[in-house]
Amino acid sequence: MKKIKLIIYFLIINYTYKAQQNLVPNGSFEDTLMCPTSGGQINFSLNWFDPNKVSSDYFNACNYGSFFSVPQNYFGFQNSFFGKAYAGITSYWKVTSNYREYVAVKLKQKLKINQKYCISIKISLADSCRYASNNISVGFFDDTLYLDQPILNPLNKIELSQNITLDKINWQNLTSNFISKGQENILVIGNFSNDANTIYNKVNDGSKDTLFDFSYYYVDNVELISCETSSQSIVNFDLNTITPNDDGYNDFFDFSKFELSKFNFQVFNRWGSLVFKTNDKNTIWRGQNLSNNILPYGTYFYIIEGEEEGEKFKKHNYVQLIK
Repeated sequence: MKKIKLIIYFLIINYTYKAQQNLVPNGSFEDTLMCPTSGGQINFSLNWFDPNKVSSDYFNACNYGSFFSVPQNYFGFQNSFFGKAYAGITSYWKVTSNYREYVAVKLKQKLKINQKYCISIKISLADSCRYASNNISVGFFDDTLYLDQPILNPLNKIELSQNITLDKINWQNLTSNFISKGQENILVIGNFSNDANTIYNKVNDGSKDTLFDFSYYYVDNVELISCETSSQSIVNFDLNTITPNDDGYNDFFDFSKFELSKFNFQVFNRWGSLVFKTNDKNTIWRGQNLSNNILPYGTYFYIIEGEEEGEKFKKHNYVQLIK
């Protein structure tokens, strides 16, 4: 039981860390204004809206058993990547030329000019779809969305994948890095290409009903963070092995090389018991316990939190102590 609690605890920490860095409010669609009862209710998810006023959908387990619940709903079965909610959009429809659905959100702050940012989203093709398509992208706008256009024209379009996304079981992670123009204030997810420039394939495991002659994607876990971090930043710290044998390789964690104004480091064993902690930002940890003795070899979990260059951070990972 303690081990299970520890795993849950680290999942929560991971979400907290990402939320502090994420410029997308309610990036996992968890904050709900109302439970969805029908299609076209993406605005029931706090901060999100339908930019071209078509029929973007919202799914949430709060209305269990409805057509817009999680995991079972009108379009198929899919657990959320995180929590109990996600969005849904049509990227291609055989019946209607250039039909597009989008989901949009105003960022927590406008992007800084000529800065490097990292964007990632999770998508999954719905079970019922008879088609799959490519061109799922992220578009950025200022405060003008050109709502009279069926296909939106962003001022900065970030292509996440040119491949056709076929996976109906797993969540696929789409990522990209880009340089901002400094006007990006609203983030929009969808297909910004017309049918002539969209590749679509018929899938054999979709519904037999021609009503589902479209490609429909669930969307979850939208993250946008600044990538303007130095290699010497603790944000990039991801070590997970210590071999305390003084051979010059992986002998310790050295936190003294980072410019930290606040620092807290904790290590837990697999049962969730605290075995080491310190607030000394110049710590060099060799795998020792609170009594300064080397811990038994095995797998441990650590949490690092504090402040670097005025920015708060929180990280976690596992570490293996190996002979």
